[in-house]
Amino acid sequence: MKRTFLKHLVGLVGLLAITIVSASAQDQIIDDEAYYPEGLHWDPKTKSLLYAEMTRNRVAQYRDNNKATIQMPGGCGPTDIDRVESGVVIACHLGGYVLIINDQGEVFARIPDLGADSALRNPNALASDGVGFYVSSSGRFAEDAPAEGTILYWHPERGLKPVVQNLHYANGVFYDAGTRRLFVSEHLGRRVWEFKVNAGGDIEEAKIFADLTTFLSQQAPLTGPDGINVMSDGSVVVAIYGASRALVFTPEGRAKGQFVIDERYITATAKKADEDILFAGGAISNLTPPFLGKVRSIPLSAMQPF
Repeated sequence: MKRTFLKHLVGLVGLLAITIVSASAQDQIIDDEAYYPEGLHWDPKTKSLLYAEMTRNRVAQYRDNNKATIQMPGGCGPTDIDRVESGVVIACHLGGYVLIINDQGEVFARIPDLGADSALRNPNALASDGVGFYVSSSGRFAEDAPAEGTILYWHPERGLKPVVQNLHYANGVFYDAGTRRLFVSEHLGRRVWEFKVNAGGDIEEAKIFADLTTFLSQQAPLTGPDGINVMSDGSVVVAIYGASRALVFTPEGRAKGQFVIDERYITATAKKADEDILFAGGAISNLTPPFLGKVRSIPLSAMQPF
């Protein structure tokens, strides 16, 4: 798989050294004061874009050209949002727990309760399978940190359990219900994993979907794959944190194209239902809190093919 992927990267490594230009003149900035925007999620139930603003401790909802925010409990520091059968689930990265809230913002579940499960330390990204969800517990964000990242699965009747371990900073996750595949970004390992999932939510098969080591070799040490999004045609979009772009792969893992985006620290993308629009969010800098960033919409036609 690695050899096949690298064959499609011929001539691509140098692209990261070129001057970054806007993805398209048709880009529309929908939020120019987003604070470390992460976890973009198009919610078909409310027909709105949801995203987290970790450094403002709030979740934003963009709908009908308006932005509304819901403040999280103190210390949460949200980084991702998704919807399960019982409500909206939110990863509290700074707080070390996950919340489930209703559409009015009222909390009715906290996982783990009072920090009972030590396996969930710093939840980062979420992926719902409709009833339960997968969550990445990242580990320490440093090149010299041990590979202690974990993916856990939560089910309302069975609770929380680890299903993948020993990742070098587990980051983005996406569950593709149509193919029963779970995609995971191993950020500091600079790889994207593909896991086959059984009916009980457990992992049956594991393989490297894309190895980005060569592609990102000229970048800063913390550059790597972040949020993952699977499009309706099966294409897999991977936000590349620190490289001002999102890479697009075929369902089999071949490099297909890229969206070049002004913000350097792109964290996530989301596809707008029934429209040829991709949302992307990220911070301009990761040096100065509260890490001002932007959320923008990009036409799918702006993808630069490889």
